Amino acid sequence: MLLLVNGETVAPMEVEREYRRLEALWRERGAPEALDAQRPALMRQALDHAIGRRLLLQEARRQDLKVSEVELKAVLRQLGETESVTEDVRRRLEEALLVEKIVQALTAKVAEPGAEEVSFFRAQHPEFFSGTQALETERSDATVRYLHAQKRNQALDAFVAQLRRAALIETAAVPAAEDAAPASD
Repeated sequence: MLLLVNGETVAPMEVEREYRRLEALWRERGAPEALDAQRPALMRQALDHAIGRRLLLQEARRQDLKVSEVELKAVLRQLGETESVTEDVRRRLEEALLVEKIVQALTAKVAEPGAEEVSFFRAQHPEFFSGTQALETERSDATVRYLHAQKRNQALDAFVAQLRRAALIETAAVPAAEDAAPASD
């Protein structure tokens, strides 16, 4: 299947990488025996994530966000890579950094949860907040971080949905090799 997002091809390998990431998360969460039944849903989710990533990348470019050579080299050093990485690896890394930049820009202004939101969460989940004062404080801090992450994810999801509504997303079957080969005389 060929996937086009606003005229840009999303390579099948991009969807496959996302699928493998989701599959690994599923295994980590302790339900590998149910994985076979989840494969179609995971594939749809991988496809959806690949489309969203492409839309975010296009938006980052539209906003003229850039990744400097210094930023790129710093990440390569963190990854333990040398200067001898392929152009494809550099391009994919640059795209990942652009997506990261647009996500940070979109979610930077999301407010932390207020006292009412935290109190509501605590009331909904009292089992998390029993115990010593130190444990309760630690869990309250974790709750604030969790709720803030949820709010950032909601803002990001809403933005991607907006991009998606305005996008032209096309799928087409890839012709078989024998169909694509020129006819011989």
